[in-house]
Parts: sequence; structure tokens; C-alpha cells
Amino acid sequence: MKPNTGLSRSLRMINHFLFTFLVVGLLPALADAQSLEYQMRKEKQLAGPSPFQKEIDGEFPERIAYQDDLVVAMNSFAPQAPVHVLIVPRKRIPTINDLTEADTAIIARMFFAAQQIAREKGVAETGYRLAINTNEDSGQSAFHIHMHLLGGRKTGPMVDQRWRNLGPRPGGTYQRAMTKVKAAYETYFDAWMRSDSAVLMAQMTPDAVLMPPGMSPVSGAVAIRQHWFPDDGSGLQITQFDHTLDEIRLDGNLAYIRGTSTLSFTWEKDGAVTEQAAVRHNRLMVFERQENDDWLITCNMWNGG
Repeated sequence: MKPNTGLSRSLRMINHFLFTFLVVGLLPALADAQSLEYQMRKEKQLAGPSPFQKEIDGEFPERIAYQDDLVVAMNSFAPQAPVHVLIVPRKRIPTINDLTEADTAIIARMFFAAQQIAREKGVAETGYRLAINTNEDSGQSAFHIHMHLLGGRKTGPMVDQRWRNLGPRPGGTYQRAMTKVKAAYETYFDAWMRSDSAVLMAQMTPDAVLMPPGMSPVSGAVAIRQHWFPDDGSGLQITQFDHTLDEIRLDGNLAYIRGTSTLSFTWEKDGAVTEQAAVRHNRLMVFERQENDDWLITCNMWNGG
């Protein structure tokens, strides 16, 4: 095998520089430095609005667990414990290193809020952890200080947050995830109206489950395809599929949408035609985040009709 001369050269250069730092006593300074990638990410985020600004401004009230004049607390959309709340000051302070003496009231209020939330969540007596990450080695990825409140189970060793800086990030923002879930919900109905079975099946996880009213669950993509598109010469044409989105919830890698639908269709088999008009259903769809950050339907249930 031909040696990789470029790699060998780079390794020699790295060894040379490390040796130089050791000789002149600068290795501690090297250890203290943030990576260039991290610094650039930090500067880019600080040039824009706070990653929590929409919650602070009240755009996602369903996330809020507590708020007052100084802090806002929100349920984590990527929880690492049964109870995982982020306590955020309304004032944007990038890191703990940026605190001033004038901010002491804010920090005190964050701890007071944690006490109140722990009581409301039922973990005050069983125990909970409070953690604030600062800069790269701790895994700080949102540059607006925030305190994690974790409880509901034994937390064990300190939570390792470094994965947040080892891209690609598995989550993205809460708003981005909500937008993707809503788009997947709309795609489902649109695919039925266009009789696009390929797109429809692409919205389902391989192990998805259908729960039709009065029937046994249909599990797995192969069985779902056969259920919806049987190879028996029949034909289904959707003529109406109006729908509502009445509630949406997102919790980590799972989300659900509750709504209603009104369905009209024509079904033909062996020359016989059956028509159904304005069949109303109550619906619940569960979505699961995929490794590529897309959201697919993992459970689809409805009643009525």
C-alpha cells in the first residue's frame, strides 16, 4: 500500500509543534484555548437573537414551566431525564464568565425558580440536579446562560454535554423541529389527495403501526402497504381529505399531533363502485425523529367512520 505522505507530513508537523509548546511551557495555554470552530460558532450565534428569544417573547407558551419578571423556564425538547427544565434569564448573558455584580439578582432568581419548579414537578424531596454549562469543554451550545434542572430518576454521574459540540447536532432548534413535524403532517394528507403511494409510504417508519377503528393493528411498512394498496385489483380514489391540527406536542425525539379529518372517497373492485362522503374521524399521529433530522409517522390512529 502506498504511504500517505501528506498525512505523515502533517503528523510530523503536529509532533514538532507539540514538542515546541512543551519546551517553552505553553502547553497549559494551548489547553485553555477554544477551538477555532467553536469560536466561530459562538460568534455567529451571538450576532443573532438568543436561541431562547421566541420562548421569552411568549411564542411557544406550551413549553413554559415557570416565568416571572427576570426568568423564563421551559421544558426541554430533548429531555435527559423524566423532568428536564431549562431556566433562562430574560436578559441575555452569553456565559457565566460574562456575569457582572449587577446580575446577582438574576442568578438568585434562577435558583429560586428551580426550587419552585422542583416542588411543582414533584422532585423536590426525591432529589434533582442543577447544572450550568460554560464554554466548549462543558458542551455549552446555546450562548445565553441557562440552568438545567434534571430529576425524576437517579441522575448518577454528571451529565456529559460534550456531544452538543461534536456535530452534526442531533436535534436542531425547537422551532425547526415543530415546523418539520407540521410539514410531515401536511404531506400525509397531500399524498392521499394526489394518490401518491410512494410519498405516502415514505412518510412512515419501517416499523410504523396503523390502528384503524374496529380492526387489529397493522404493523410494519409491508403490511401497511398491503392494507392501503392491496394487490387485488381494487382502486381507491380520495376526493376530499380536509383536516385540522388541534394540538401538537414535542418531547425529545417524539411528537404527536391531534386533530380531525373529513374524508370522501370512491372505492372500486370487480366493477362494483362504493362511495363514501364526509366521513369524519378524530386522529392522533405520533412522529419520530430520524438520524437525518427528518420526522416520520411511527403510529397513526383514528376513530369514527
